[in-house]
Amino acid sequence: MTLALLLTLALLLMMGMLLAARGRAASIQDLSELAGRTQPVDLAAFQNLIDPAEEKYLRSALPPRLFRKVQRERMRAALGYVGNVAQNAAIVLRLGESAQNDPRDEIAKVGRALSEQALRLRILAAMAAIKISVRILIPDLQLSPAVVMDEYGRLSGEVLQLCRHQMPANISRVVAAL
Repeated sequence: MTLALLLTLALLLMMGMLLAARGRAASIQDLSELAGRTQPVDLAAFQNLIDPAEEKYLRSALPPRLFRKVQRERMRAALGYVGNVAQNAAIVLRLGESAQNDPRDEIAKVGRALSEQALRLRILAAMAAIKISVRILIPDLQLSPAVVMDEYGRLSGEVLQLCRHQMPANISRVVAAL
């Protein structure tokens, strides 16, 4: 009986995690619908917020109490960036799912890769949000969500790959949307 209950709970937890990773973004059929649905992410600004060297500098330049206050604000801003990354990844996941149904094999293949990358990024963003939230509570703790930045760069590359096949004239507009 206990084993059956544990297995049921584990299954429900796994299903919940999958639903959370996929997100609740509305359906998107092609790249032309991307603009206006995503939030541009300034990766350089995000990198600055999570840069250990910048944190080290602030730690040495500020009194401890002020450092903790500034660090909390920096982590709140970083959490906002991670939220935008997660939301954009949910939208791109829907775009990839739509591209997978394209009759052209090359676009369907890019759509599969895009969906896999977006799902991976959603999971990483959720983990980074947890780490950042802990850093807001405990500013002296040393955790880095830098992997999100790297994965978002890869996701952007996958979107550009799809754009090259579907709408090459609109690459600059698609880049600006991400």
